[in-house]
Amino acid sequence: SANPHRRPVTEKALRQDLAQIGVESGTTLIVHSSLRAIGWVVGAAPTVVRALVEAVGDEGNLAMPAATPQVADPATWHEARVPADWLDEVRQNLPTFDVRTTPTAMGAIPETFRNWPGPLESVCVRGPRAEEVTRDIGEAKASCFSMRDLVDFARAYFERVL
Repeated sequence: SANPHRRPVTEKALRQDLAQIGVESGTTLIVHSSLRAIGWVVGAAPTVVRALVEAVGDEGNLAMPAATPQVADPATWHEARVPADWLDEVRQNLPTFDVRTTPTAMGAIPETFRNWPGPLESVCVRGPRAEEVTRDIGEAKASCFSMRDLVDFARAYFERVL
């Protein structure tokens, strides 16, 4: 909900903030985000994605985690949300991953970005190196990134991490 003590966050303000922290055209950037932490954004998640895409430009690369643990074996989940005696039944009835309909569990901003044009893996990437990055992820067969895995991945490919 809107906080009357803060101003609404606009796309222009987001682009200015990104420029102030050094995100410019040609930057390679990975973003782990929270729409709520940004504030009340005019236009919500699509506004944030547009600002990020514009900030890195056509020569930059933008990536976001897009994990879908809800269609993975529940025994591999980091949180014990499923009682052990349910595991077999849940495994037998898990929906099949469908890139068109299975949402990411990472939040509104990555879900919006997941639907933007570009390659898609457990990390969405847009930019000149997108195919290279997503190919390497696919070869690693990373089903779900831990925060440590995400940091290691970011160091390998990206100049900046937000």
